[in-house]
Amino acid sequence: PNPAFGRVAALGIQAHETWTLHDLSGAQVMTGQGPSVDLRGLAPGTYVLRSESGVTENVVVAER
Repeated sequence: PNPAFGRVAALGIQAHETWTLHDLSGAQVMTGQGPSVDLRGLAPGTYVLRSESGVTENVVVAER
């Protein structure tokens, strides 16, 4: 995945779906609903986004 910061749109996640974001140690760092994910405030690194429907994406947060 391309590094990102700010807000990103998660492909395959519908407006009504909930998701969780985990760091690579497996700790949950954020939850939300819908395809928009606000990455502001997260430390740079790689995260795993998982939706209730089973969509899984790697998210790389870039340093600003």
